[in-house]
Amino acid sequence: MKNLLTFISKIFFSVILLTNITQAQNSTIYIPRNIVKAYEKGTRSYDGKPGANYWINHSDYKIQAEVFPKEHTVKGFAQIKFYNQSPDTLKRLVFRLYQVPIDLNVTYTDSTTENIHKSTALWKTGNKETKIDLKTKKEIQKVELNTKLVPDADSKNNVFELKKK
Repeated sequence: MKNLLTFISKIFFSVILLTNITQAQNSTIYIPRNIVKAYEKGTRSYDGKPGANYWINHSDYKIQAEVFPKEHTVKGFAQIKFYNQSPDTLKRLVFRLYQVPIDLNVTYTDSTTENIHKSTALWKTGNKETKIDLKTKKEIQKVELNTKLVPDADSKNNVFELKKK
């Protein structure tokens, strides 16, 4: 009798285990709708890598600046060329101008250096531009924007060297 009970309980647990395995095989993992659309468009593959129709927009930046040591100012402008690689026509571009701290490394002609830090409080009054006064009697050789506080993809345009006339 004891052997029969053991045999029946083993069969019972086997049936439950097989039922659960069968149900697990028939169920699917939920995939968010936006990911399914990316699979359908071919912009993403099932292994997570970019698909055959994957694209990415990019831009080129030209930043020109001039240092005026006697006036303690830096003036300049930026030109941004945007390349739309998407199959869609863009109806608008959104620029996010983050209010970040400014951290300048100033090198003087006598080889001394100075770090000038302006916190984000600089932007709280709604300023769209700022003037940083370098109150010094030394001649400036170079002003460099320090990007340790702010990630910058291309830091080659962050150095402004004084051009001797």
